[in-house]
Amino acid sequence: MPARVARSAPPRNGNGNGLEYSRSRSHLSNNDRVDLYHQFSSKKPKQTVHRQVAGAEAAKLVHGPVDIDSFLEIDCFPGMKVCGVKNERVVNITDLLRQVDPTIIGANKRSERLMYSPLAKALNEIAKKAVTGRPLPVKFDVCGDLRPAEEIGGFRTTPDLSIQPRRKSKNHGSSSDYWARGLGIIEVKATEQEDPWYQRVSTSAGEHEFTEVQLKTWNQIQEYAVMAYRAVSRCFLLGMGFFGDVVRFFRWDRSSIIVSDPVHYKVDPAPLITFVVGLAKFANSGIDRTAHTSLGTKAELALVHSCYDEAVHLGILSEYTPHRDGDTLDGESTRIVVESPQKPGLYETFLAIGRPMFYSRSVRGRGTRVWLAKRARRCEDGFVVIKDTWRNESRWTEGEIYGSIYKGAESVFGVARFYHDFDVPDPVSKEMPCCTAAARLNEEGTDLTERIHHRCVLLSVGIPLDRFKSTKQLLHAIRDAVEGHRNMCSNGVLHRDISPHNIMISVYPEREMGARGFLIDPELAVVDTMPDLATELHYLTGTPPFMAIDRWVDDEADHEEWHDLESFFWVLVFVVIRHTPCYITQKRVDKPAVEFLPSLYDTYPSDRNKKTFLTDDAPNLTVVNNPPLTACIKKLASIVYSHYYPAQVKQDLLPGKLNQLTHAKVIATLDEFLKSAEWPSEVDDAAVPFEQLERHSVQQKQEVAAALNAARLKAESGRSSRISRTSKSAQVAKQGQQDRRTNQLKPNARNASAGPAARGIKHISAAPPPKAPQHVAWHLATAHRTRKRKGSSVEKEPADEESALKRSRHTAAVATRTPVAKNTRSAARRNHAVSSYQGTTRIVTRSQTRRAQQRSG
Repeated sequence: MPARVARSAPPRNGNGNGLEYSRSRSHLSNNDRVDLYHQFSSKKPKQTVHRQVAGAEAAKLVHGPVDIDSFLEIDCFPGMKVCGVKNERVVNITDLLRQVDPTIIGANKRSERLMYSPLAKALNEIAKKAVTGRPLPVKFDVCGDLRPAEEIGGFRTTPDLSIQPRRKSKNHGSSSDYWARGLGIIEVKATEQEDPWYQRVSTSAGEHEFTEVQLKTWNQIQEYAVMAYRAVSRCFLLGMGFFGDVVRFFRWDRSSIIVSDPVHYKVDPAPLITFVVGLAKFANSGIDRTAHTSLGTKAELALVHSCYDEAVHLGILSEYTPHRDGDTLDGESTRIVVESPQKPGLYETFLAIGRPMFYSRSVRGRGTRVWLAKRARRCEDGFVVIKDTWRNESRWTEGEIYGSIYKGAESVFGVARFYHDFDVPDPVSKEMPCCTAAARLNEEGTDLTERIHHRCVLLSVGIPLDRFKSTKQLLHAIRDAVEGHRNMCSNGVLHRDISPHNIMISVYPEREMGARGFLIDPELAVVDTMPDLATELHYLTGTPPFMAIDRWVDDEADHEEWHDLESFFWVLVFVVIRHTPCYITQKRVDKPAVEFLPSLYDTYPSDRNKKTFLTDDAPNLTVVNNPPLTACIKKLASIVYSHYYPAQVKQDLLPGKLNQLTHAKVIATLDEFLKSAEWPSEVDDAAVPFEQLERHSVQQKQEVAAALNAARLKAESGRSSRISRTSKSAQVAKQGQQDRRTNQLKPNARNASAGPAARGIKHISAAPPPKAPQHVAWHLATAHRTRKRKGSSVEKEPADEESALKRSRHTAAVATRTPVAKNTRSAARRNHAVSSYQGTTRIVTRSQTRRAQQRSG
């Protein structure tokens, strides 16, 4: 058995990963760590870390293992009855399952790949013949050898088998067989020891201890679940893990992961048959059909295409590009059902224009998905934004919070215009809202967040901050959002989640009361009429990279207005550094500002890093060719820092210099610089696309590769130079033979050949080595200096004519000690070899050799 490791993940309440943002009192909007790892990371994600993060996050949601009957009848398929399967069919299925064998014939080894095809054959047999009558609408595909790249992060991963709906035809050209868009996932391992719960051992703390192999399996399965939830809107997800001769079943939702006891499927295939039948027939296999129904008519397809072109023109969406082979705009656009605000219980159909504009990367939490949409069959209506979430059952709905913001008015300047919200009905009962399993599991003693499927429609349509057309437009949008925040506070509502995703640039300012930017997503807002107001204000709430420093430093502090105002500053810095050319000067050296992103936004919130930025970095930040924005950031940084002066400094300052973060101060500062006449032209001031930085290890590998490539090119160049010199030497030697034959017929020819040219001294300069890439030059220079310090025999080429002459004389001395060759050509080759080592090619004629011997006696 593999050695057991000290780690105890995935325990029910385990963490142990540096990306955790947890406190006992938190409503963090992005406490979903997979979300944080993707959305705000400045460096390219690493798949091994992504997989570990997915596993650690899932560890918090685990319930079980539970006995197989409870899992099937209560947790997965409550109220579903499965008809008995005829004995002869069970026997046939059992025979097929017994052929699932990982043993390599003739070798004492096992390979899970040998299990793929027999297992898929047996499962497809269950789907075809387990139920009398029509086959089940599912199929099982082997996809272990396919590694399609994920569109986010570029990870190349796939489960061993996927569960797909059995279709008569393709869905309007979409790559519908992509495993993550399927009905479930299957992971296969050759041995039972790779099962995460095999011979589970409890620690003194009551937690489960896993081997390295088991932990790897757990993380792998959880990463598949994360990707499956990203690809499709789901109410729940089902999966199977085959570990040698046992199978274990999994069920995911936004609150929990339920794991079954193991089943020896070759001995008793009944639970496996029941699971396959339930997966195919119960609750649309977990797919949310209210937001995942394909377009059906040519009119709908035509409307989607015309709307998409309009959205691209307005800057709402970018040009459509497929994420994988087979994707089309038609296939990624869907129908979405919305309850009528005038007639509760009746539903309208909207068309989602392309893929979601935003979606959560995590299984755990709210699972937000946002679409740009238009009402079907009503071309004259404008765009709307549909937001789909799994809201916390204990909190106010978004509609209730918007009602508190408006205070009876139709809208408020700087805040999104709300249309309608409702709880999505359960696909089975139709009368109750769709919920996670947490409510029932909490009755058994767990402490999981109960969540309800919720949908909200907004009339305000915005452009993300990172797609601004000019930096002045960006600052205008933030300025009006700050005013919207002031209007919310005036009506007794504090937002508490200011982040780049929650501030939008207005597409139609005239429809937003003239506001060029507005706030959205008040889900975590606190209202002064809430019965538990004191408790809510004490909660740690928001998106961690943009939260005020004080919220992390002072455990006893309540959330105040100025905390949100500080978040506006961190949002502005984040967008500017990512999407404009800017640098920070340190010790008279200008450094790209993007190098400062990881310490500010990628790591655990650090008051030290952010305070250092306020005092040392922000005053030295320069946005290229943009004096107003540069000055604005510097002044805002000083305003923010007025809340963080050291105690000894505060004593010497007037009260007016402290705690300056107020709505009036921030808006006045923004207005001051918006009036400047020095803003750059909008033609060249649009957002620059941000490319994630390479990880340090990847960067090192690239530098090494570049250095090796430069060395290879240099060697090839030197080799070609030596070939060239040898060729020229042969030509000179041949010409010398011809000259000597001619000189035999001419008197005084020997004297005439006594000049420098006749001495045969000739320097042939080698081609210069190729120039190393800029990011490798420093490493090459350092390596050269190191070799010289160690006394390397490789000398530098002569820098001037005097040095070259000394080298030539040294070569001549060596040549005089060389025996007379039988012919000039062999002598030239030998002398060339000696001289070439010194960097100079010398051709010695026969007459020069004879004179040298005479002088030496």
